[in-house]
Amino acid sequence: MKWWAAFATLFGVALLVETTWFRHGKSVTFDETIYLSGALQTLHDGRLDPRLAAAGVAPLPILLEYLFPLSFAEREQRPSLAEGKLQDARLIDGPRLSNSILVGLPLLLIVSAWLYRRRGLVAAAVGAGLVAFSPSIIAHAALATTDACFAMCTLLALASLAWYFSRPTRPRFAVMAAAIATAMAAKYSGAFLLPVAAILFVMQATGHRTEDGRIENGTVPFRAACWKIALTISTLLVLVVTIWWGLHLFSFTGPLKNLPLEETPDSSPWVRMLGRSAAADTIMRIAHEDLRRPAPLDGVLYQYLHNRGGHSAFLMGRRSVTGWWYFFPVAMLIKSTPVELLLLAGLLLLTIASLRSPWRRPAALDIEMRVIVMAAAVYSVLLLTSRINIGHRYLLPLYPLLILAGVDRLWEWLGPRRKTKVGIAAALVMGQAASCLTVAPHYLAYFNAAVGGPQRGWHYLVDSSIDWGQDLPALSGELKRLGYQRVALQYFGTADPRAYGIRADRFSDLARPVEQYEAIAVSVTNLQGLYLQGEDPFRELRQSPSVGRAGYSILIFDLSDRRTQQALRKALLARPSQAE
Repeated sequence: MKWWAAFATLFGVALLVETTWFRHGKSVTFDETIYLSGALQTLHDGRLDPRLAAAGVAPLPILLEYLFPLSFAEREQRPSLAEGKLQDARLIDGPRLSNSILVGLPLLLIVSAWLYRRRGLVAAAVGAGLVAFSPSIIAHAALATTDACFAMCTLLALASLAWYFSRPTRPRFAVMAAAIATAMAAKYSGAFLLPVAAILFVMQATGHRTEDGRIENGTVPFRAACWKIALTISTLLVLVVTIWWGLHLFSFTGPLKNLPLEETPDSSPWVRMLGRSAAADTIMRIAHEDLRRPAPLDGVLYQYLHNRGGHSAFLMGRRSVTGWWYFFPVAMLIKSTPVELLLLAGLLLLTIASLRSPWRRPAALDIEMRVIVMAAAVYSVLLLTSRINIGHRYLLPLYPLLILAGVDRLWEWLGPRRKTKVGIAAALVMGQAASCLTVAPHYLAYFNAAVGGPQRGWHYLVDSSIDWGQDLPALSGELKRLGYQRVALQYFGTADPRAYGIRADRFSDLARPVEQYEAIAVSVTNLQGLYLQGEDPFRELRQSPSVGRAGYSILIFDLSDRRTQQALRKALLARPSQAE
């Protein structure tokens, strides 16, 4: 046990060093402005800011990462969630540090401890090393956002599911319900855990368990099995919803029914459900005037409508509002390290091999691996059908599962060959560390060498996959190095550039003629025509050579070049009045 503690400490320190390096060199990201504003408003009002759930933001990361560090700051109102302030650059450091300590470290420890219990010390060291040097995990463990928190809470929920189904008891059932509710309070996508639990309950109710924890086909009467499943799942839902709302501090948001009665169209679900009658009109009026939505319901409703409507997205030169089913598979292939891809390939080969006996193979897995496999499968289906294709970060919960399942299956396949395991462990951790160090400290912008690395990343993905508004400090340094004084700026982000020493005119509102500017800096998300009104204004500017870059998310173009200046003039003709 002491050797496991030593390895966990070593890799935990490595994770903290990496997140600190990233944290101190990056500006406030797009989503961090929203969370920071909501947390400050929460502290000011003494109640959870209702705008958070109304914007689809689950509260747990705000409660966990923001409230304590910000309780030492001056209380202030934030009328706009998305408007950055000068002081945000100072205020964000505490929440980021909290996220690294309260989310990043536990994530590493859970993976390592899980593998230690299943496969021993060497496997545990590999798991800790792969987490500590995963660029994607490091980036989101350093930022005070929801993604790493959701990955950690998902892992805890899966551990509680495996714990319960290995030996069902009422206390374990309550712990499982609390863990699922916690994951749903970290991100509303955590609702995917409910069908995972339902599938496991079906398997439990229709089979019997052997001494080693495996489920074999049983002879439970069909009707009795259905009643048992329905009762158990209903009880779970009641517990989960209650705890989930409790993690929202039992708060409410807007009216239960948005539109007043006189503006309600016949196509409204309210009318379709209740019809048109005096009693129905009374119910709808009360719902609009007197009843309020519980905050979790508002958050889920927002996410449902958001997914149904889609979101502007970019993939390999193409733009879409409804996205592509293959967006996340492509994102995983080009933003995973070679070691992560190796583990993924191994698991896919095992899956293909199991197709010869698709029904017996899952039952041959022990309960812990069955929970991991089912969770990965259900979550993957959710991603493949999603119309919100705005970032590789949505894949983050799959990486701990990939490391757990990949190392576990590899160690089972290797059997008792200890020396071979030690050699493979060293190779895996060193390979992962090498991938991480090649991009440090720009972990968010990691792309593997197969697609040209982070330098070419913006040709494949933009938005939070590479450009989340994080590189203003690097832009400030690069402009000073190049000696530019009169700069135009098209920045994708909510941070205030002045907080990082940048004095530049926004492209949407230039203060002087083009020929008086020395350079223009453009965030790659906008450079690819995303989130701008108009017809891709920077189409020709993309063909001009850049003279510098800030991190990997902002390119700088010299306007003394006649071709570049002409491209900028054409961009001005299609210039949006403001970002969407």
